Amino acid sequence: MKKYRLVRVIVFCGLIAFGFVSILVEGNLYNGSLFESWQQQRSMVENTIDQGLPLHGASTAFWSTMGFLLFDDGPTEVVVGRNHHWLFTKESFLNPPVNQKYRAMTVDLLVRLGDAMHKRAVNLVVVLVPDKARLRTEQLGKERYPVGLTTRYSAVKTSLETHGIKVVDLRSVLRMDNGLHKYFERDTHWTPHGAYRSASVVASVSAYRGTVMYTIRTLSKICHRGDLTKLMALPSRLERHYLPCENIPFNVAETTMEPLALPTTNPTVAVVGTSFSADPRWNFVGALKHWLNADVIDFSSKGRGFIEPLIRFLGDREARQMNLELLLIEIPERYFDRPIPDAMLTSYSAALTDFVKGP
Repeated sequence: MKKYRLVRVIVFCGLIAFGFVSILVEGNLYNGSLFESWQQQRSMVENTIDQGLPLHGASTAFWSTMGFLLFDDGPTEVVVGRNHHWLFTKESFLNPPVNQKYRAMTVDLLVRLGDAMHKRAVNLVVVLVPDKARLRTEQLGKERYPVGLTTRYSAVKTSLETHGIKVVDLRSVLRMDNGLHKYFERDTHWTPHGAYRSASVVASVSAYRGTVMYTIRTLSKICHRGDLTKLMALPSRLERHYLPCENIPFNVAETTMEPLALPTTNPTVAVVGTSFSADPRWNFVGALKHWLNADVIDFSSKGRGFIEPLIRFLGDREARQMNLELLLIEIPERYFDRPIPDAMLTSYSAALTDFVKGP
């Protein structure tokens, strides 16, 4: 056993030495390519370890630590911000050359949805969630928000409104105020406070008010470990120092009305969206109930985008039987630059046609 441990230590130290020597030899400190060489060597050694060495976890943690501390480097999915404390999703920085085509496809999809809702006397409102990187540029590190994306939010909003679709602009309300963060430092999503304030703007833009009164109650406090923190794969002690969990309230919406006073009709408001709506830790749906004075049926899903949940909503028997008056579609702005598979478009068209026909 001692011999085996010694072999592991020797192999691991050899990998470290090999990586640093390779960087110094190939990186050429004088031509500015050290960082690129670091990434290449890190990838090569990790791939070697993946092929059978019993040191994968330790090596991954080592390369992640060195990249994070020395070069503000993160995994493929993460952009490290200023002073190592802020993390951003890499997708917010992608600017594909065909994004105009994708945006047009997504706008057309929503325009068709708006036409269908109009036939059923349902108001459609798009809740357009801005990139965290757009609003917190002062927290970015060496990677800046792409110039080509600076007009994306306004362009999408204008295009939808030109077709008669109401859009909730959340750029102002989601900027930090009074020291309260509207976005997590190390998570992709808004904080419960950000979700609460966003819901107030949704109520204002939609001009909808029901008759069921809801209040927000805090059940407990939780320490939230962000989704981007998990992707960093840092040793636990280093993570606790640089990327600590964030304390947030776990809120719920509760009605203050007596059971006999509650409406007996079906809910009239539905929301379809992403994990910004689906995750109960942000309590966005609960905040909507509070500000809209209405029960809200949530058809959102985590990790499915917004089109897949929308197809599920359109095909849902309960949704077709609802006395629906307001449909909220929550969409992060970066989703407008995603391609839509042909099969998904076909399923969407069929579901939309069936929804218009009714139950």
